[in-house]
Amino acid sequence: MDEENYVFVGHDQTVLATVPPLVYAIKNMDDDMFRRLLFSGLIDINAQIDAPGYPVDGFTALHMAAYFSRKDYYDALIVAGIDPNIENAHGEIPIFE
Repeated sequence: MDEENYVFVGHDQTVLATVPPLVYAIKNMDDDMFRRLLFSGLIDINAQIDAPGYPVDGFTALHMAAYFSRKDYYDALIVAGIDPNIENAHGEIPIFE
């Protein structure tokens, strides 16, 4: 499955971002898409958002699950083998609190 390009509009900038499909599913709270993608074996579950200069730059699906407080997604990603030590562009690892 290909990555999609989306435009993020910030306070002082507009950024074209490359968003991995699994991250897109979490952002849109699409449970069906999330499950299908996670277990398809067709995607890189460790893929990161490419949005230089925007706060979500470098987010993985795990970062997004933590950001949106979706423990169900977070736990499923851990079980599926996502790397929890991947840092985003700001040096942060995804921790669910």
